[in-house]
Amino acid sequence: MKPRPVLFWLLFLAVLFVIIPLFWKWEAGRPSTSILAPDGPAVWARVPEPAIPNARPLRVRKALFLRRFDHPPQLERTVVHVAAFRSCDLRLNGHTLLSGGQGAPWYEGADVDLAPYLIDGTNELVAEVENGDGPPAFLLRSAHGLGLSTPEGWTVSPGGDRWFPALDAASPRSFPITCEYPSALEGLAHRWPLVGELVLLALCLGFWQRFRKGQNGVGPLDWWTPERFRYLLGALYILLCANNLFRLHWGFGYDAPAHYSYVEFLLREHRLPLATEGWQMFQSPLFYLLAAGPYELLRQLSSEEAARGLIRGLPMLCGLGLLEISFRMARLLFPGRRDLQRLATAVGGFLPMNLYMSQYFGNEPLAALLSALAIYLGLKLYLRSSRGPSAWEALLLGAVLGSAILAKVTPLLLVLPLAALVLWTSWRADPEAARALSRTGAFGAVCAVVAGWYFVRNWLLMGRPFIGGWEGRPNLQWWQDPGYRVSQDFIRFGHALLRPIYSSIYGFWDGLYSTLWLDACVGATTGRAAGPFWDANLLCASAILALPVATLVLAGAIRAMGAKRDEGSWALRFLLTCMVLYLGAMLLMFLQVPSYASVKASYGLAFTPAIGVLAAVGAEPLLGRPGWATAVRMYLFCWTSVVYLTYFAV
Repeated sequence: MKPRPVLFWLLFLAVLFVIIPLFWKWEAGRPSTSILAPDGPAVWARVPEPAIPNARPLRVRKALFLRRFDHPPQLERTVVHVAAFRSCDLRLNGHTLLSGGQGAPWYEGADVDLAPYLIDGTNELVAEVENGDGPPAFLLRSAHGLGLSTPEGWTVSPGGDRWFPALDAASPRSFPITCEYPSALEGLAHRWPLVGELVLLALCLGFWQRFRKGQNGVGPLDWWTPERFRYLLGALYILLCANNLFRLHWGFGYDAPAHYSYVEFLLREHRLPLATEGWQMFQSPLFYLLAAGPYELLRQLSSEEAARGLIRGLPMLCGLGLLEISFRMARLLFPGRRDLQRLATAVGGFLPMNLYMSQYFGNEPLAALLSALAIYLGLKLYLRSSRGPSAWEALLLGAVLGSAILAKVTPLLLVLPLAALVLWTSWRADPEAARALSRTGAFGAVCAVVAGWYFVRNWLLMGRPFIGGWEGRPNLQWWQDPGYRVSQDFIRFGHALLRPIYSSIYGFWDGLYSTLWLDACVGATTGRAAGPFWDANLLCASAILALPVATLVLAGAIRAMGAKRDEGSWALRFLLTCMVLYLGAMLLMFLQVPSYASVKASYGLAFTPAIGVLAAVGAEPLLGRPGWATAVRMYLFCWTSVVYLTYFAV
């Protein structure tokens, strides 16, 4: 490939400096928004309370913000601009200046004149802030010379008895569980002997490969064809799952008890639940329908406790399927390049996100497997079909994608890209419009038939086809920290490299990095897990050890954007387009749902094979140089070994 990164960087800068700020401004002007935008020198002030990872029930929370000041003599301007998240009563020296519901909407604020009630000497300005679906926050921008802008000099009290200095709402904070785990450097220091042994073993293997290859042109690594290498990784994966199946408690995982409740509801009620009937009952039903029969059989043969543990074999099989698709996609995109195929299979198959998500009971791995399969089938049509897709191939692709949507609603994002791919592939082979439209229509029709009935049912029974887990439902109304968004949430990064556990509280990019390269939310536990679980030191050290492979993935994305225009590069661009769609949807949800849990890389679990492919594209220039190729192989051996040992529950 001949990189042309200029186009990529221009596109990136356009998105960064034009589209995102415009969308931010539009979103900040909506009544339902939870964006706390600064106002000149004033920034939002909040209560200095610790964050908690649990969901908080909706109730009115109050806080008093207090500022005492001396009235400067001969001050010409005494008008201040006030905003509160979400309403407030403003009093100066006991006189009410503004009461809840008066003035402009909270996100616009209101101008208030302090002059009528200012006195010589010490003045007392009090804002009583209320919020029913998040933490109270307050902003005041004062006139020049008055010096009252928040948060400097302001104190706050949640109950009116104890007072604390008000904090900048954008100031980072951590969960208590974060400090229960080591930092990334501490984890690496504790596990350095193991890492050192892996490095030494990698050095020995690397020199052995170069020595034997120098003797007869064939090294030990050459025996490991991509096919054999994929079987080796599969065997190691099965061994890991066999260990964790019996050692890892079934309750670990993101909302795992609620996912079990869904299956038990099906067996008890013999019908699909409504979204209002449980915490995870809004999910699409395919995974739970597939799990219900085996779960009931296991429960009859053993016990409910054993059945809950053993049924986790279903998501484990999905993780194995993603490893297989990683291999097949690498073979499809890199024909004749065994080195790239092996690298893509290793990175994709042993991606930490794939390993830890497949150990938890939930619908995400099945949706990811079916979505990845749909992407692979689409790329196969594009690269290997000069005659265009047949009707059966279009129907198969639609059925697979429809099944993915029936497992989780997220794969809806793939409908338009795959429809466009079918249309273009058909048109390229035969410019007759009717044939291209008929193939695309067949794809869309079978996709709608497979998945559409469920959403029509929701529409008829619930009034709308799609219901998110974050949306208000009777008896299931909640919010999570931080409860609002600030601009820093979208631009800061680095905490994931220092304290990766639950680092999504710090911002979008920390959350995305930490949940991609390690189980940063540690199975949604709110305290350090007791009993068999992940190796805490290796887990945290992974944040640093993953930096080189993360760099390869980023480099691969840049090279794919700037590569020469051939079929292989357009296939890579199609993968990037789908990934950008998912990334955009995640950014949108992160903006609209001010919860730390709204940013998890596992929402893009379907791109496990694609991440392996991008890593291979990024490493391609290095693999052409013997020294660098050896270094890359040694590093990947150490990294995959650390990842594997991290999630081997002990």
